[in-house]
Amino acid sequence: MRMNQIVYVGFFIFINHIQICISAKSEQDYYRYLEQYGYTPKLENRLLSVSGKSSANEGIKTFQRLYKLPETGVLDEPTKQLMQRARCGNPDIGILNAKKRTINDGKLRSSPSNQGRLANINEPEDYVTYEKTWPTKHLKWFIVEYPKQQKHIKSHEDIRRIINQAFSDWEKHSGLTFEMAKTKEAANFRIKFFSNDHEDGYPFDGQGATLAHAFYPKSGDIHFDDDEYFTDDYTNKNDQYTLRLVAAHEIGHALGLSHSFEENSLMFPVYQQFDSNYSISNDDKEGIQSLYGKADEKSAVTTNLSPITSTRSSDVLPKDNWCSGDFQTGCEGPDGDLYLFKDTHVWRYRARTKHEWDSEPKLISQRFPSFKDATVTACVKSVTGYLYLFHKYDMWKVRTHWSIQGPHKLHGKNYPQNSRVALFHNNSIYLLQNDLVYSLNEFNYNRELGVHSIATILDSPPKESIHSGFTYDKRHYIFTRNHVYVYDSTDGTLLTGYPKPRANGWFACDATSKIQKFNKQTTRGYHRDDERDRHYDRHRQHGRRRPSHPHPDRDRHQHHWND
Repeated sequence: MRMNQIVYVGFFIFINHIQICISAKSEQDYYRYLEQYGYTPKLENRLLSVSGKSSANEGIKTFQRLYKLPETGVLDEPTKQLMQRARCGNPDIGILNAKKRTINDGKLRSSPSNQGRLANINEPEDYVTYEKTWPTKHLKWFIVEYPKQQKHIKSHEDIRRIINQAFSDWEKHSGLTFEMAKTKEAANFRIKFFSNDHEDGYPFDGQGATLAHAFYPKSGDIHFDDDEYFTDDYTNKNDQYTLRLVAAHEIGHALGLSHSFEENSLMFPVYQQFDSNYSISNDDKEGIQSLYGKADEKSAVTTNLSPITSTRSSDVLPKDNWCSGDFQTGCEGPDGDLYLFKDTHVWRYRARTKHEWDSEPKLISQRFPSFKDATVTACVKSVTGYLYLFHKYDMWKVRTHWSIQGPHKLHGKNYPQNSRVALFHNNSIYLLQNDLVYSLNEFNYNRELGVHSIATILDSPPKESIHSGFTYDKRHYIFTRNHVYVYDSTDGTLLTGYPKPRANGWFACDATSKIQKFNKQTTRGYHRDDERDRHYDRHRQHGRRRPSHPHPDRDRHQHHWND
């Protein structure tokens, strides 16, 4: 009996030792992780070299920066723990490229239209780059390969129901509609459950690591690792993952969205457990709406704004202004005035002369006749005099309202999708997204963007989520849900007294000072009018005729082209 117990204990220890050896990651596994998810080039045997070590350390720092870990540059315990968590197989930096075969000869071809930064990425000949969005807003899906190894969700009907829920999560907040196709040939999205190598160039790795991956438009392929345990349950259990959450994340990629590093975002790369009543985050909504519009397809801009009829009262804020931060982005225009953009409209604040808002917003195409696209997601003016407009993956270079070059394609593995803030800081252009800033070389669009922490350009950056912002008159204006932060655009220091309430805490929306200014101007105006009346009354008795004078507050520098 005692011998049997010894044998049993020895066998138990042996089995556990094997499991620990299998589950434990080696140092090399972590470096492969950095390669797989886009943080370093292939290191292979270069780790022992100076350049290899430097590349690995920079890759680790970038990983730590994106996931808001201390930037030690070494594989410390918090970094390793995060790398061990189950996640999406798509890279954090860069994209998966789908293999394509031509119909006529079956040979693998490369894309004939590699543009912008993608042309600089070392891609195999047999891969094509993706297009940023689907050309239609009604899309179809079809499950080509059902799972064969799932023990929690077994029926095909349940799989279809859950996948349909995942598509609905995006449909509710975008201009898209979805339906299940009758055949795979009629589908835009082809959904498959596979194990290990499934001949797409990105083999799965068994349980607990890569859950799924998806290819960007117009591929439409969405693959799930059938070795994982997918459930219809929304409780946090070890080695079990809610299929709807994983599917909705991968559908986001198939629609054109990249990873987000906001932890409450559905597009966060590492698996997160949400309850059954979850809704996609604001970051997710802004991303999908920037690609496909809002669910109602209607402009949120009020068109029946009350016009300002009195010349003297024109210095008071318009009734339905965007001062509360209800705009997508803003920047200095070609004429030096401030332009705020929202959906298809733009509202001008005349900061140079009259210090007043136009009575109402106008269509972007009215202000910029050569700009044919619908919306602007970010914009910034450089010291070179050029204004840069951004929309999706396109950039326009603007000299005047009529002189516009572009669009220039800005695909790149570091390009921040759906950035709503562009700043001109210390003679460089930066795009902001969440807690990261991306430096853009305006003289070389094909150069990859640098990725930095927001703290590298702003002292005391907002701890709240950043909604919008712009650079104007050597100041950065950063808007959160309730506040505005103003920074010096050279050294990034936060100005004294900030943050302030966003509705009236910045130069174009300080209603109190505007009303006071109006009252002072009005008082001075009446005084001058009274003096003038007395002057002409004195001379009227001598037969002099009183000349007609324009109102002293009228704008003598009208721009007829845009008024």
